[in-house]
Amino acid sequence: MIDDRMTERRKSNARANTAAWAFLITATLVSWWLGHAARNNFPAQHLAIAGVIGTALIKVWVVGLQFMELRNAPPLIRLAFAAWVVSMMVALLAIALA
Repeated sequence: MIDDRMTERRKSNARANTAAWAFLITATLVSWWLGHAARNNFPAQHLAIAGVIGTALIKVWVVGLQFMELRNAPPLIRLAFAAWVVSMMVALLAIALA
């Protein structure tokens, strides 16, 4: 009985890890495409910069929640992590687009 629950939990965690990994690969490809597409088009460069920074910080959030297991952390720790991600996004966008 206990072994069945642990096996199911491992399978569920493996599926979640695989989904997170697939999302991270897709986000990396989107970032690459944004950077490459706006390479020579000056007006689109600001949008590409914002997209790359936003995608990178979403990836940080996914890694934190899934692979660092912050999704099971106390709410205050999850809130602090989310606040940190948002503050980094605002700071990096302000620096990059200034």
